[in-house]
Amino acid sequence: MGYRGTGARAYRGRTGSGTFFVHYRVGKRQRKVTLGRVNELAVADARARAAEIMVAAHQGRDVVGEREAAERARLTLADAYAEYTKALKRKEASPKTLLLNDHNWRKMLRPHAGRELNTLTRREVRTWHEGWGHIGPTAANHGARLLRTVYNYAAKRLAEDLPPNPCVAVEFFAERGTRRLLSWDELPAWWGHVLSLSNPVRCAYWKLLLLSGLRMTDAATIRWEELRGEFLHRPNPKGGRARAYDLPITEQMLNHLRRSSRGSPAVISCEPLGLSCR
Repeated sequence: MGYRGTGARAYRGRTGSGTFFVHYRVGKRQRKVTLGRVNELAVADARARAAEIMVAAHQGRDVVGEREAAERARLTLADAYAEYTKALKRKEASPKTLLLNDHNWRKMLRPHAGRELNTLTRREVRTWHEGWGHIGPTAANHGARLLRTVYNYAAKRLAEDLPPNPCVAVEFFAERGTRRLLSWDELPAWWGHVLSLSNPVRCAYWKLLLLSGLRMTDAATIRWEELRGEFLHRPNPKGGRARAYDLPITEQMLNHLRRSSRGSPAVISCEPLGLSCR
């Protein structure tokens, strides 16, 4: 099918279905645009759409490009977040990452879901972040970082002409860290406190953290089927399945796991650690 020697054609693929498309030129640029599937679009309708596009092209207008530009201009924050989330799922991001993003979206960004990205201003985004401060400085910073990431994803994958990321104007709150390192001299007192825990599950958990060096979430989610000889397999650590790894298991750690599986307090000698339980 064609118009002035160039137009739409139908072809059949392996699935037995075909696609109408139109091939045209505007100035020095050539474009090939899909019109629809053969089993969903009538030949007459495909011919009419091709004719409309070709007539405009002869007049120097790219109507398809104009429509695409209009759609990009209407790209909302909700649209960009949805596409970004789909990309994370395709990459098999960890469930914890998806849950954290969803929490920050609902808590801070969803009230602005309908805003078109190209209308966001630096002053406005900075005001949002300052307002989120009543939730907490860390939460407010998480919200701003999520917005920054979604905007960057949209600029890279969804729209070519977005303004610079407005999150550059955000002045992040200072976050008070709650973590600190225990010195070697402090370990005996910490170990004694762990041994004194009345809850055997908590006691076993904190011992496992010390013996394995695992992250807290990893240590809390291990399964017996993940024990593979002398290694413990972690299939979905921080960073997603692509970062799965095997952790070598010491004899002391294995004995601790076996005792824990039997529901015993799993008392472990401190001597191999060079510590004193007294």
